[in-house]
Parts: sequence; structure tokens; C-alpha cells
Amino acid sequence: MEVPTTGLCYFQYECATLVEPDHKGAAHRASPTMSFSDFLGSCFARMKKVASLQVLRTVYFALVQSILLYGLPAWGSAYPTVIEPIVRTQKMLVRAVANERYRAHTSPLFRRTNIMKFVDLKKASCVRQIIKENSFIRPQHDPPTRFQYFGSMALPRCATTAAQNNYRYFGAKVYNGLPTDYILKVRPSQPRNRNFPVFTQTQLNARK
Repeated sequence: MEVPTTGLCYFQYECATLVEPDHKGAAHRASPTMSFSDFLGSCFARMKKVASLQVLRTVYFALVQSILLYGLPAWGSAYPTVIEPIVRTQKMLVRAVANERYRAHTSPLFRRTNIMKFVDLKKASCVRQIIKENSFIRPQHDPPTRFQYFGSMALPRCATTAAQNNYRYFGAKVYNGLPTDYILKVRPSQPRNRNFPVFTQTQLNARK
């Protein structure tokens, strides 16, 4: 069987190689107990040999980041020990997208590939949701008393520390930490939700 060498066709071929037990082009068949993270790692490890960075990024956003965004409401509120396997898998895939060695430091790779970390995706998702709901914004007071500046969101009360990972609390906390000039831009009735992920990535890169 002829092996495709471009784009998503090669990715589909690798998926068939790893999944279908009778695929003739399979040099190393996947074991029945292979995890999904190992499956993704095997696909990207093979595809990076023939695909360009742009193709790998397209496959990453289509297959990986879509799953991360879908699971953010549940994973984002979980303990760090629960999120750690997801973070490790994302780092492994970013190394493959950037075509770097297995133990390469990932912070520069995230910036080079313009891929947001899982924690940054959580922050962006939380703040976008909290801005969309617009349920915790305090009315303007002059002079401000309990808040650093007017327009801050009131943090809901949490009985436990684990509850602070909730979207409503964490989103309001991150929102209050945004620069004042940007908060004044998103306070109107039609917040600029589409521009927020770009702004967040730019700010995070500038602080590193």
C-alpha cells in the first residue's frame, strides 16, 4: 500500500496503521491496552517526519485542542494531580509539532508554535465565560472602597480551597487581574470576546 506523504491524509493513514489490526502497512501494531495519549503520541511522532509545521498545527488544533476545550469545564475545576496527565500529554504533542527532542523545554516551544498551554486555555475560557455572563460586575462607585479599581468582579464565597477552582470564582479572580485599560474596553454590553484569546497569549508572552 502506498503511504501518503501530505497533510491529513497521512494522519488518517497513521490512525489506520495503529487501530486496524489487519492493516497491511502496519509495521508495529498497537496493543489493545494503548491509551489515547500514547495513540496521539505515536501518530504525531510518525507524521512529524513528513509533515510541515503548519500541517502539524492544523492537526493539533483539529484533534487535540478541540478535546481540551470540550473538557475544560470539568478538567479546569479538578485538582492539579488530575490535570497533570493532560499537561504531560500536551507537552509531548507540542514537542512533536515543533519537531524537538523528547526532553526539550516546552515553554519556548509553546511560543514558537503559537499554541496555548492548558492552564492558559482555562484562564481564557473562564474569563470569556464570566464576561459573557456579566453577573458579578460591581456597579461603578466613586470613590472605590473595597476594590482596587471600579469594575472589579465580586468573588463568590467558597467554603473550601478546592471550590476556588470553580469557573465562577477562578474566572472572576483572573478577570480582576487584567489591566484596567482592557477591562474598560470589555465592560460595555458587547464585550470583545473574539479578541480575548489573542490578548491573553500576547500578555502571557510579554510577562515571560
